[in-house]
Amino acid sequence: MSVTGSQRNSATGFLRSQATDIFAGLVASVISVAYGLSFAALIFAPPLSTLLAYGIAATFITTAISASIVAARSSVPFAIAGPDPTTVAVTATLVTALMARFAAEGAPDDLLAPVIIIMALAAALTGLLLCGLGLARAGGAIRFIPYPVIGGFLGATGCLMVSGAVRMITDHGIGISTMEALLDPSILARLAPAIAIALALYLGLRHRKDSPYVLPGILLAGLAAAHLAFAISGTSLAEAQAQGWLFKAPAAVGLTPTWDLG
Repeated sequence: MSVTGSQRNSATGFLRSQATDIFAGLVASVISVAYGLSFAALIFAPPLSTLLAYGIAATFITTAISASIVAARSSVPFAIAGPDPTTVAVTATLVTALMARFAAEGAPDDLLAPVIIIMALAAALTGLLLCGLGLARAGGAIRFIPYPVIGGFLGATGCLMVSGAVRMITDHGIGISTMEALLDPSILARLAPAIAIALALYLGLRHRKDSPYVLPGILLAGLAAAHLAFAISGTSLAEAQAQGWLFKAPAAVGLTPTWDLG
C-alpha cells in the first residue's frame, strides 16, 4: 500500500471516529436534557413548583460542569457524566423532608436559598467522602456489602422515583388516603401516557439493550406523539400548560440572588 493510500485511510478512519463521537455526544445530550427536566421537576415538586425555573437552571449548569470535567480529566476516555436517578431520588426525599419541617415550624420567605444550599452541601459531602475512599484505595470494601442490601437500596430508589413521578403528574402522592383521587378518570387519563412511555422504554431497552438509539428514539417519539395529539384535539400550548400537560415556560432566571449575602 502506498503512503498516500495509508494516509487517506488514516484520515478516513479519523473522520469516522470523530463523526461517531459527535453523534454519541448528541445522543447523550438529548438524554441529559430529558433527565435534567424530569429530575428538576421531581425535586421541585409542589410546594416548590413556582421555583422550577431555578431548578432547571441549576440542573443544567451542574450537568454541564460535571460533564465537561469528566470529559476533560477522566482516565476513562468514553465516560460521560450526567444526572443520576439514584442521587435524584435521595435528593428529592431530602427536599421533601425539609419542606415538611418548614410546614411544621414555619417556612422562610425565600424557599430557594435553603433548598439550593442543602443540595450543595449534600453534594459536597458526598464528593469528599468518595474522594476520601478513592485516596484510601478503599474500593475493595464493596465486598462487605451484601447483595440484598444493594438490591433493597435500588428497589427503594425505584419506588421513590415512581412515587415522585406520580406526584409530579397528578399533584398527589401514592398512598391509601390518595387512592380515590388517583382513580379519578381525569387523573387516570394523565397517568396513561406516562405508563405507556414507561412500558415502551422497559420493553425497548430490554429487547434492544445494545442499541444506542432506543432511549432517545422513544423519548423523541413520545414528544412528537404528544404534540400530534394536541394538534388533533385542537389544544393550544397555553391550554396544555393550563391543564398540566406541559411545563409552563419559565422566566429567565439566574442563581446569583440565592448567594447574595448583602
